[in-house]
This record gives sequence, structure tokens and C-alpha cells, in this order.
Amino acid sequence: MKKLVLIVISLYFTFSVSAQKIHITDTSNVWKEMLLTYNMPNPPILTYTSYGYQRDTTIGLFHYYRFSFGRLIREDTFLNKVYVRDETGDSDMLLMDYSLQVGDTFIAPNQKYRVVSLDSTLINSVWHKVWIFTAPQGGIYGTSTISFVEGLGCIQHPTYMLWGFNNCIECMQPYMYCFSNNGITPALSPAATFLDNTTSCSDFPKLLVDGISLNDNSVKIFPNPASTELTISAPNIITSISISNSIGQVYYSDKSNLEKVKIDVAAFPAGMYFVTVNKTLVRKFVKEL
Repeated sequence: MKKLVLIVISLYFTFSVSAQKIHITDTSNVWKEMLLTYNMPNPPILTYTSYGYQRDTTIGLFHYYRFSFGRLIREDTFLNKVYVRDETGDSDMLLMDYSLQVGDTFIAPNQKYRVVSLDSTLINSVWHKVWIFTAPQGGIYGTSTISFVEGLGCIQHPTYMLWGFNNCIECMQPYMYCFSNNGITPALSPAATFLDNTTSCSDFPKLLVDGISLNDNSVKIFPNPASTELTISAPNIITSISISNSIGQVYYSDKSNLEKVKIDVAAFPAGMYFVTVNKTLVRKFVKEL
């Protein structure tokens, strides 16, 4: 009898924790994506899209959830796998295997992804895994990394690992900048990539929309757009410079003691970048091919 009570208590806590964990198929999930479209030499175009639950669908023996990113999703909590399906398709494809470990390979239609690191983050007081993938085979996406958070999906896009970006990654750069569950943007502790530990949102879209108003217009960066070399000048000493892309990845960071600094940006991928001078002043520039 005592063993039976312990089993019941154990199952109760197991289901309680499971109920708190966010699942990618939760019908209250809303993903907000920001898309930067580049059409050189014109200025980049910034658009926003929200994806959410639309309806349930049953195909054969399986129950699916249709979300507005145009895919059917089902989650096998016993096997710890998530599957995605085109409504016009005749079979499921693996979107994520939650049992993947560092060094494991995830095979998607466009290329292979390898788990290079594995972490975790607390969401609603429950641990969720975080995977960092890279594409060792190269291909149209090169060797850039992508992140997948258990329950939230891929940071770049909830179904990115199978369906990917537009074929021209220099021309279109989407990423999930905000996630909500049950109407709340839960904190991620510690932060996962650029989704911070206060709310599962990034402040980069706000920076872009606001146009980054500055008080000191005497700090100049040129040429803009730039293809090989960027020059930063100021009337006073520049003590530090950092350059990051639109999702917070730092491409350059260094200290200085000059009023004019030249930086080689030839190897930077095409896109929009933010230059932070003396840790406070911000300028933006576009790197062109």
C-alpha cells in the first residue's frame, strides 16, 4: 500500500511538472517574427508577422495542430519528438528530436545540422533544453549557427530546421523576436541567445523601428553602405567600439584611443549592423556585397 501511495505521488508530480512545461503544440503559443529584406542599394525593409494556432486536424491515426505559419505540427511526448507536415504532403518530417546530444546530427532536406552545444533555461520554473546547431556540410547557409529552444522552437523561425530561410540569406533575414504562451512572454533564465531573461523578447526590433535616435550627431560612420572598410570618426577620443548584427551577434569589438578608427568589414555577411561607440552612442550601417 505504501509503495502504491508513493507511485501515485510520483505520477502526480510528474504530470504537474509536465503541465507547466511549454510544448510547441500549445494552442496559446504566439510567435512573432521580424523580417529584414535587403534590396541593394535601397534601404532595408522591415516587416513583422505573428504566427498562432488556427485549428485541429486529424490525418489517419494522428492528431495535428495547424498554426498560421502554414504547417501541421504534432508532438510525440513519449518519444520526445516533434513532427511537421505540409497540408498537401503525404508524410511527416522530423522537426526536432529532443534526445539529441552534442555531436549528434540532425538531417533536414536542405542539409545536415550538427549539435555543437547543449544548454538549458528555466521557463515558468521548469527547465527547457536549448540546442545550438551548425551546418558542417556548408551549403547555401554556410556554417552559421541556429538555436532551438524546447517548446519555443527555432529562434530563427519555428519551422526553420526543415523549411529554412529564403534561398538568398543575404537578402532576407527572419528571426523570432518574441514568444508568448497563455498571453505571457515568460522569462528565460538564463537567456537563450537574444531572448532575454526578463521576457522572451528581444529589443532589436524596437531599436530598428525607432531608428536609433542619438543626441550626439558629431559621431560619423562612412561610407554607408560599406563593402570593405568602415571609418568611424568623432570630435573626441573613441575609447571602445563594438559592431553587432540585427540579432545581437558581435562581429567586432575592440578598445581605442583615437578620434578616427578604420575597420575591415570585407568578411562581414551582407546586412544591417549596429555600431556602438564608447558603450553608449549607436550608429547603424549596411554592409553590401
